[in-house]
Amino acid sequence: EVFGFVTINSGITIHRTDCPNAKRMRENYPYRVVEARWRQSAEGAFRVTIRIVAADTTGMANHITEVISRDLKLNIRSMNFQSAANGCVAGTVAVEVPGAGVVDTLVHHIMRIKGVQRAYRIN
Repeated sequence: EVFGFVTINSGITIHRTDCPNAKRMRENYPYRVVEARWRQSAEGAFRVTIRIVAADTTGMANHITEVISRDLKLNIRSMNFQSAANGCVAGTVAVEVPGAGVVDTLVHHIMRIKGVQRAYRIN
């Protein structure tokens, strides 16, 4: 999920393996890539943003917030959805999570909502 990259002036920076620069850094500077991972017991919550594409149906936003707030007991920090011409709605939900392990659970629960076509972490 993450790796370290030894910079010239700033020590080691942490990057997600799917970040836009990851492939280039790994190919051009393999000797500067170091293993990194999230601590299992990360201290404090952090914010994660999930991109969601779903059918544009009445109550979809309500279903999403119920899963996040009521079922998973997570705090929603922001939401932004826009209807598209193709009958879909797309947007983001920023959620405060207690640790990295919760992110997969969050995405999995959102994907189980009827009408959700895609859900994935964008940061």
